[in-house]
Amino acid sequence: MIINNNISALNANRQLNLTGNSMTK
Repeated sequence: MIINNNISALNANRQLNLTGNSMTK
């Protein structure tokens, strides 16, 4: 369960990074 939660958090962070990068461009 802990591993799945970590993966979900990583995916959420990556999604935020992608949106942030697209906004700065």
